[in-house]
Amino acid sequence: MAIAHQMPHRFAGRALKIAEQIRTGTKVTAENLAQKFNVSKRTIYRDLDLLRKSGIVVQYDNLADSYCIINDSPKPREGEFQVHRRCDINHLRDLILAIRCSPWMNIEEAHHGLDTVLEMFMDKLNLPQQQAIRRLYQACNFKTHLPLCSTLERDLLQALADSILHKRTLNILIVDALISQSPDIQIENWEDYAVWLQFDIHDIYVHEAKWYFSGFCYQHQQLEHHELKNVMNVTLATPQTSQTSQTSTAAFI
Repeated sequence: MAIAHQMPHRFAGRALKIAEQIRTGTKVTAENLAQKFNVSKRTIYRDLDLLRKSGIVVQYDNLADSYCIINDSPKPREGEFQVHRRCDINHLRDLILAIRCSPWMNIEEAHHGLDTVLEMFMDKLNLPQQQAIRRLYQACNFKTHLPLCSTLERDLLQALADSILHKRTLNILIVDALISQSPDIQIENWEDYAVWLQFDIHDIYVHEAKWYFSGFCYQHQQLEHHELKNVMNVTLATPQTSQTSQTSTAAFI
């Protein structure tokens, strides 16, 4: 290993074995390391300091009750990030309740990202904790009499959320609420009545199991609230786009 020459020779063999044990073990503490290598805990702490000085980032994870090495993971790609924070199983409980018991769970194909985030935490838990979290995850569900939301609604919501994340103005093709409620107009004909409006999105919320958003409308120069079902399309407003433009060169969906 490249870092071996940076450590005193008499410590290198044991310290590197300790590093390997931390990499491959599931619950590595100073106590069981001391037992395994037949040395004192003080010696283990000294070896851990040697590893840190040599460039190996050894950290104690309270959630997993184990030492871990956090610099072995590949560097995040563009748009990715790694999280090294301490939390406990109660935090995961609240996260699951927020995820599983929300209308977002009624959207097709919306589960993959949530499952990916949860699995990041599962890797840090011991077996009983994993079993407890999976039991809670399976028990929590969002149930509604409404039909499952479509992937179009998912894409629209994500576009609205991205606009808030990145402080971007949107062009939104939207049908007036009075038109959408008219019994004489069928949904497939709504686009004939839709208009492009430019918004800075402020809020996304659920009311009586229906998605809404609010934002400042440049054309009307006021804050407006609209139901998601009245949105036909969303595009990103470029800096060159006028406030009354009906087109955009970059589309969200």
